[in-house]
Amino acid sequence: PKKDNWIIPCDYKQYDIIRAFAKHKELDWHVTQQTKNIKSGDKVYIYVGKPFSRIMYECEVVKTGLSSREIDDLEFIRIQKDAWDGESFRIRLIRKLDGLLSLEELNDNGLSGNVMGARKLSEETVTYIGKNAKTSIIFKELNHEEINQLTSMSETELEGALEAKDESAGYIYKETISK
Repeated sequence: PKKDNWIIPCDYKQYDIIRAFAKHKELDWHVTQQTKNIKSGDKVYIYVGKPFSRIMYECEVVKTGLSSREIDDLEFIRIQKDAWDGESFRIRLIRKLDGLLSLEELNDNGLSGNVMGARKLSEETVTYIGKNAKTSIIFKELNHEEINQLTSMSETELEGALEAKDESAGYIYKETISK
């Protein structure tokens, strides 16, 4: 079956998705009228509302039809906890995105209107996201231990590790004669 691409809004005032993804690489997401047709293998882009107002996460749907949440992320929910009960599906973080993925840029590239509810994305919008998203960290290519190690680091520690210089590295100059 054809895999679909979705955009799903996340109200940051109601759910701290940033800390949730820092702790869990998979989250159970509640099913709504708009998301009832999501299937395993579909790609989900999460649009995080104010103060960010842009797509911040690329995820893959790994399980559907969950009758209740199995992943405990209650500490990140800022509204009534029971408001999140009911059917859900599981998404796995592929990568955190940076780049020109605000509503204005998305509207200039195939998306129409605000991101008030989940909906399928057009090929034009998916292509735009692919060309303009800058990856903060690619999680799909790392093993579970590496992901845990990276996500336990602060942003400053991570930047330091990525920009670190290896003082023991060097060049070896060799002269050879060859025909």
